[in-house]
Amino acid sequence: MKKVLKQTYKKGLSITLLLVVIALLILPAVYTNSLFGYLPIIAGTSLFFLSGIYLLIMKNKISVDAKVQNIEVVRGQQVLISLVITNKSFLVCSKAKADIFISDYFGNDDSTTQTVFTLDSRSSTNLEFDVEMPHVGVYTTGIRNIYVYGFLGLFSVRIPVENEFFVTVLPKESEREISLSDDLLTDSPDASSFAENDGFDYTGVREYVLGDSMKKIHWKLSAHSLEYMTKLNETGLRSDVGVILDMVAEKDAKDDELLFLNDGIIETGISLINLARKKEIDNKLIFVDEDMQVSLMEPRSEYDYSELVRNISKISSSPEKEMKDAEALVLDEMQSVNRCANIVVCTSRVTDGLLHALIAAKNQQRNPMLFFIVQPDVSSREKKVLANKVRMLDEFGIYYEVLNVKV
Repeated sequence: MKKVLKQTYKKGLSITLLLVVIALLILPAVYTNSLFGYLPIIAGTSLFFLSGIYLLIMKNKISVDAKVQNIEVVRGQQVLISLVITNKSFLVCSKAKADIFISDYFGNDDSTTQTVFTLDSRSSTNLEFDVEMPHVGVYTTGIRNIYVYGFLGLFSVRIPVENEFFVTVLPKESEREISLSDDLLTDSPDASSFAENDGFDYTGVREYVLGDSMKKIHWKLSAHSLEYMTKLNETGLRSDVGVILDMVAEKDAKDDELLFLNDGIIETGISLINLARKKEIDNKLIFVDEDMQVSLMEPRSEYDYSELVRNISKISSSPEKEMKDAEALVLDEMQSVNRCANIVVCTSRVTDGLLHALIAAKNQQRNPMLFFIVQPDVSSREKKVLANKVRMLDEFGIYYEVLNVKV
């Protein structure tokens, strides 16, 4: 609203200035009543006419290109955005403005900055600016409009520009100690558990199921059957971890609060996955993607983190009906063919349904854990109050933590 009022004010000021200039040019002709008295208005009109032609020529001769596409940075870092604006005409542009925009996490235009620059004839100008990226997500940035001013500097013409690219902000691994010690993990005997070796010490094979470790693939048989086949060990024990990322937030959460919660949930989940990988424990991330489908991922590198950020559904306080929350994801995992021994939930929303689902998983001889993510400004006293919501898990020996988002 402020931007609209500011633009309206500028237009009104320009029109007022034009009327004042016209009045000043007409006065000599009125009072002298001679040909010489009309010279100022003739000269002024000619200048305005030439300025209009100048703007028409410039409008079709300016182009914008980005030096980079699809930048990736880690949360908290700055990204250098570099744009090249080219003037292909023989005219010199003494003044131009560019609307540089960057969308917010939810896809809305979050900020627009006007940058003033000049363009020599048949030349290019580099516009470079740093933007700090404080939150995980995918953002759009670029130039939306260029305003070229005539040589009088009074009026401008808008040149629409379709130039934008994506900035993917990756999660950073938490520096704090996230608990995933050996005494918190459990092994599960399972008829579908598989052998750790690549030899022939296995009892059978089955078709590959999304979430199976690639280390357990029977490569020779897969090559013959043209389908991935997984080796089975009937009596094996396995210790594996399924980390659930819950993107459903409390109904009263505001947009700026959702950004911090999104960071905390994803980064806590990534930290747990990295700890599991260091311990050589099979692991997978479980989340709802943008198509409202449950997805499984076994991240190994920043490339996988990038895929996660691009595909995971946006955190929401008013999700679509098809979007599964932590409770539904836990229940799904309990019924999964390739279910994990250890189920870890990262969420900012604890419901009675979720607590009962975790207890049900415990009764199923599974090992559930809960990481309750709260805002960064929540005090220790407030954390204790929030911890009372999950205190009933103590009776069932279910591990939980209440964690502040790391800024």
